[in-house]
Amino acid sequence: MAAAQTALAAYTKLCTGNNGGGNKLYFMLPENLTSMTLGTGVQSYDTITLPTGKFFYEFLFEEYTIGLTPVLEGAKGAQKWTNTLMFDLGGLSDTERTGIMSLIDNSACGLIGVFVDNNDVQWVLGYDEKDAKLHPLNVTSGAGDSKKDLLEASEMIVTMVSVSREHPRVTTATIVTS
Repeated sequence: MAAAQTALAAYTKLCTGNNGGGNKLYFMLPENLTSMTLGTGVQSYDTITLPTGKFFYEFLFEEYTIGLTPVLEGAKGAQKWTNTLMFDLGGLSDTERTGIMSLIDNSACGLIGVFVDNNDVQWVLGYDEKDAKLHPLNVTSGAGDSKKDLLEASEMIVTMVSVSREHPRVTTATIVTS
C-alpha cells in the first residue's frame, strides 16, 4: 500500500530583504523548557512556555560572525535535517574561554536554541514537533586561531549541531531572558 501523500503548498517568494548571517543566539537547558506551541493554522511557534524563574541566556554577536546551515538528507520518505550553527566568540581571551567552556559544559546533554538572523527571524533549534526535545544542540567542535598578521583579528570558531526530522521552525514568541 502506498503512503499517503499531502498536497503541495503554494509558495510565493516575497520581494523583501534577505540578509545573510545573524546577530544573536538564545540558549537554555531542555529540562527548563515546558513546551512550544504552534500558532493556529501556521507552522511557527507563537508560544514558548517556561517554568517560573527559568529563562534563555542571550549571546550577542558582531555582524557576519554567526550563521545557520540546515541541510536535508533523505531517501524513500525518510528525512533528516542536520542544523549547523557556526559562530565566532571573538578571539582568544579569558572572556572567550569562559563563553566556550560554558557552552561545552552545558551542551553535554544538549541545549535548546533560538538563532536570530539578520532579517530578525527567530529559528528554533534542538526542538521540533516530531521529537520535541529528543535531539538538542551540542557543541561538536571549537577552533581558535591567534592569526599571524597585524591586521587579522584572532578568533574562536564554535560549531554546534542538532538533527531533526523536520526543517527548523520559526518562533514569533517573546524570548524570556534574565
